[in-house]
Amino acid sequence: MVANRYTENEQNEPWTLTERERTVGAVNALLCDDDRRLRALYRMEFEYVGVAVREAANGNECIEMAAGEAPQLIVLDLYMPRRGGLSTLPQLRASLPEVPLLVVTAYAAVEVLRQSLALGATACYTKPGFLARIPEVVERYLPSAGRAARN
Repeated sequence: MVANRYTENEQNEPWTLTERERTVGAVNALLCDDDRRLRALYRMEFEYVGVAVREAANGNECIEMAAGEAPQLIVLDLYMPRRGGLSTLPQLRASLPEVPLLVVTAYAAVEVLRQSLALGATACYTKPGFLARIPEVVERYLPSAGRAARN
């Protein structure tokens, strides 16, 4: 399991970045959420485990960015202005069939989650717990980044 930034080191000293942790790996993810502050939190955690991050604020931006430089992982909010995740999923899945598409939502209604999976989502997560699960997500869907973060 990948350690996260919220633990102290063996000497109970405050956490500090090592040179390895300052260098983000070649593995990249695209975060799509209309909440700028939440994207910043996700970015910090993904970068901590060695994943470079690009950000989009809505589905239109996400599709455009994914077409420009194909990410190795996409994290997609369902409810956003302009274009939400449900209408974005089919186009992303069609253009990037092998890329894990992870839906993250604050509204975990079973029918919405089923619809997300039917439209091409690889997995669905709820927002309150997703931040803490990022190391696990990287380990599962981007194993080369997870190994780099442990070295």
